[in-house]
Amino acid sequence: MCNCNEGCTSECNNFSGFLYDVLEELAKNLHFNYTVVNITKRSQILDVQQRLSNNEADFALCLCSLHGNHNNKYVEFSFPLMDRGYQMIVRKQERGIDGVFEFLHPFNVSVWLSILLACIVVAFILSTINRMHPYEWKNLAKQGKVSREEGNSMDLLNCLGFTLVSMVQQGVSVLPLSYSGKIVAFSWWFFVLVTISTYTANLAAIFQSQNSPKLESLSDLVDQNEYVYGTYKEYPLVKFLKTSSVEPFQDIWEHIDKKIDKRLVNSEKSGLDLASTDNFVFLASSAKVFDIKSKVCNLKVVGEIFFKSRTALMFPRGSVYVDEISAMLQKLQVTGRLEELENHWLEIDSSRCEGGDSDSEKAVEVRDTEGIFYLLCIGLVMGFIVGVLEWMCHNALVKKKPNKHP
Repeated sequence: MCNCNEGCTSECNNFSGFLYDVLEELAKNLHFNYTVVNITKRSQILDVQQRLSNNEADFALCLCSLHGNHNNKYVEFSFPLMDRGYQMIVRKQERGIDGVFEFLHPFNVSVWLSILLACIVVAFILSTINRMHPYEWKNLAKQGKVSREEGNSMDLLNCLGFTLVSMVQQGVSVLPLSYSGKIVAFSWWFFVLVTISTYTANLAAIFQSQNSPKLESLSDLVDQNEYVYGTYKEYPLVKFLKTSSVEPFQDIWEHIDKKIDKRLVNSEKSGLDLASTDNFVFLASSAKVFDIKSKVCNLKVVGEIFFKSRTALMFPRGSVYVDEISAMLQKLQVTGRLEELENHWLEIDSSRCEGGDSDSEKAVEVRDTEGIFYLLCIGLVMGFIVGVLEWMCHNALVKKKPNKHP
């Protein structure tokens, strides 16, 4: 409980939000003190109307729907604060192809730069092996065993061409002769195989997302076959859908009723979990829509608000405070103060999802490809070790030749 008489207590200061600021504005302009009783349990929330009818509170600080309550003989409502309703919640898809260079989108810039750097490093290592290894093309050309052109077939520029041609999975005319060069080349080919497979899979996913149906209205939802949809069984929307004979609401209920145990979920969280993991559209209330927009980055809100209802503060029937508070709420709306509070508390901050699982971004990053870069490095190190061993063996054989032929 929070008392705000001659100044708010520290407990009272723990309250914040749009409705609490509205209460503060009312108290300041109408010069009254208040006591706030925080209701946290669902059983207590359902009992609010009973508390008001028993005059245990002067009004309920909540956005209570006017829908179906106009003729309620126990409670009445203030001037409407805002409209609420339901919207469609669906998992975010990958970005479609919408630009000239969108074929680069499967990898982000850092991955493309890392691949280019790997091409240059591998080309340099292959050309170094060719120049220094005793059994490679360069040294064989010096010995006259191959032509000069063949000796230059694995220089730096040709090795760079070797790595680039391998990236587009084309054949090469010249291969390293030494085991160390072959190990480096095989490591590069394996790197290319995994890289191309990853690129192709990600590009296909982007093209596939283009074919996903666009959901801009309930009619679009009914007309498509890719998504299933449902809602929370405790929503007032369910009762409306059951009794409605108007399209598309009637079709929506027929769809839900086919597998009602799976499409009429037991909690809002269950509906959001289904929307996060499957092709499931969750028909959620406005309160949950705000949470999605501000806190959850892998879901998005689509379409217009439907099954709208106006919301207001709830009072006991015959309350002497209704008219005065309604007049002040109307004044706050005319002066723009209500809009200021609404923008302050309910304006969505999208910066939290920037660079994350947004609807437009899901390119492969360097951290997603670290493993294949590590394998390439291991292959290069193995090639270096084998090259050193081959060089040592060659030198040992050269030293033994004079002893055999004095």
